[in-house]
Amino acid sequence: KIEFDVVYQDAFSPSVNLLLWTKEYFADIKKLIKKDGILTTYSTALATRLALYENGFNIYINKGDGFRNATVASLSKLDDF
Repeated sequence: KIEFDVVYQDAFSPSVNLLLWTKEYFADIKKLIKKDGILTTYSTALATRLALYENGFNIYINKGDGFRNATVASLSKLDDF
């Protein structure tokens, strides 16, 4: 079985490529990502975060000066995030 440590979700925007932002798509990612792996994406849209959450991902927003906000998700809790 192939398992990924990191998934970088950069599938254009949901308005351009809706199929790669759905609850069903993230269910497929859940099957392929390691329990302690992370998914990161530039999208902070509620629909994206909800689709991840509905698949059991813990959701975090990475914010800071000098870069765009991003979503970070993991099946494991990220205590130091």
